[in-house]
Amino acid sequence: MSLQRRRAILGAAALTALLAPGTIHMIYRSGAVLSDARRWARLTPAEARRRAFGAAYVDAVEAIRRQLPEDAWYLLVPPSDSEETGWAVWLRHDLAPRRPILIEGRAGRGFHTANGAAPPRRVRWAVLPGDGGLPVLLAREEALARLRARGGP
Repeated sequence: MSLQRRRAILGAAALTALLAPGTIHMIYRSGAVLSDARRWARLTPAEARRRAFGAAYVDAVEAIRRQLPEDAWYLLVPPSDSEETGWAVWLRHDLAPRRPILIEGRAGRGFHTANGAAPPRRVRWAVLPGDGGLPVLLAREEALARLRARGGP
């Protein structure tokens, strides 16, 4: 057997030895993920949302959906940890096709939309986090008064 052939066989064996443990682990993880996906696939969308977000959140969203007309605009005031939890993103999705206007507190300068404008007066409703981070639907003025009283969103 030639030296070049031995090197090729040794290289292929070393590569196999390096890749095999990672491949086995990847196959195991893929099986676990697919098994979990199979359990979630059996759920209806409502059951999946209830399991993922909790019954209290789903009930609060359903109550808002019943009160807020489908063609309505609403002010959306996220909690301070919204970027980490995705609260505003999931709530926008759950309340679609209703159209949100994101409201943020500006240090000492009141409440403004994401692009810096004042909250539009024509919007009658606001959704903000209530007890335990559950969304609450309030009239615009009541929501802004509550936010001013507690010092910001």
